[in-house]
Amino acid sequence: MGNSLGILNSTLLSKKTLQNPMDYTNYIERRKLIEVMKQVNGEKIPLFEEKLIEKLQPQHKHIYRRLQNYAFNDGSWYRPAHNFVVTSTMVAICRTEGLDERNLIPTAMLHDIGNSLIKILEGKGADWENVDKRIAHRIVGSELAWEILKDLRKEGKIDLQDDEIQVMDDLIMTHDDPYLGIPLETLLEKQHRDADRAFVPSISSWYKDFLNYLDDTKNDYKKTLTPIKFMKQRLAFFYNVPKDNPLQASSALDLSLTKYNEGGSCEPQFTQTGKQIVDHMFKQRSLELFSGVFELPVRQFKRFYSEGLDKEKQYFLSLIDKANHPKDF
Repeated sequence: MGNSLGILNSTLLSKKTLQNPMDYTNYIERRKLIEVMKQVNGEKIPLFEEKLIEKLQPQHKHIYRRLQNYAFNDGSWYRPAHNFVVTSTMVAICRTEGLDERNLIPTAMLHDIGNSLIKILEGKGADWENVDKRIAHRIVGSELAWEILKDLRKEGKIDLQDDEIQVMDDLIMTHDDPYLGIPLETLLEKQHRDADRAFVPSISSWYKDFLNYLDDTKNDYKKTLTPIKFMKQRLAFFYNVPKDNPLQASSALDLSLTKYNEGGSCEPQFTQTGKQIVDHMFKQRSLELFSGVFELPVRQFKRFYSEGLDKEKQYFLSLIDKANHPKDF
């Protein structure tokens, strides 16, 4: 059992010792939890990014370094964690399944770069679900990605040609199509989508999404969301047949909940590696839920989240090592 679950179980052995357990139904309490995650991510994600960069090909190192120069004006404190998860997932998928690293990995790094120039939209709730923002960040991102890649090429740090950059541009312009009701068409689009969506069940995205959904005053379903219903909702986002559900013993699929996820449709992972990664994270989130994470006080939630973030990011780095040196595992 990992440390993040160890703190849950050791804390909950005697519930009488718990003082001021979190109240996720309270807006102020939710903001405290978001601030805890924001603080921990700010301290830890840069360290993990350095470890990831060490494992990248030379020109991919330069692209990731350039990506780090862009602040995210939309207020997305979780964006560096998203960049880490999507990039490391894409590297693991490419190297395990022999896919197109030259196009897919740079796209994984840059696909959301447009958010760095878009200010956060007004209102409570899940800002990232706003359709206008979904469209705008791709248009802005397409132009910015061209600029970044051409500058790096001029500096002699990458050797990508215009036709390759155009492939990346096409992926950036289509990467959120399923959220807009438009099906993906090409293999590259589907392979990239697997890496992008791997962030959804990650520890940062999971708790951030749940807490922000409760702030959606326009949606009665989200206002009354519970951790168990959120788990079932997210399962319906990734699995459409019982045999693929990694939580068969504890959570049956309820596909009627699919409509409450972004895009209102189920999107099973396309690659085998992508599915294995998502399966792993769903199992982690389920263990946390049934071990009592929502009964922790805020102070102890911080320790749980910090240790869980460490464990998860080490998992992603180990996937890359395994893909590079399978005989060592």
